[in-house]
Amino acid sequence: MEGDPPESARRRNVDEVEMRHVILHALYDVRRGQPYKPSLSLMVLSELLGCSIENLQYTLWYLRGKRYIDTTDDSDLVITVDGVDYLEANGLGTSAPQSVNATRHPCRFPPRLT
Repeated sequence: MEGDPPESARRRNVDEVEMRHVILHALYDVRRGQPYKPSLSLMVLSELLGCSIENLQYTLWYLRGKRYIDTTDDSDLVITVDGVDYLEANGLGTSAPQSVNATRHPCRFPPRLT
């Protein structure tokens, strides 16, 4: 249809939204499972997602801007109350996001942390 974005642009948008959900879920699961250390380092998050830290920067910038995540004093990432509220309000807090095909994004998505 004329005026519609190309398929590749639509896929990138879906991939970006999925990446945000996966990151929020990982941080949500850590917050619930390890309340004494509810954070993940950039290196661990990068390894979990199969991405370089560089590939995560746009997504992390967006999530910080929305105040869904924050950075601790030792540079780890944590989910905020707003991030938890977002996941739970959208029905995403109790079920894992559906992973997209890893060939459509430079990162692979892991199974939900338990």
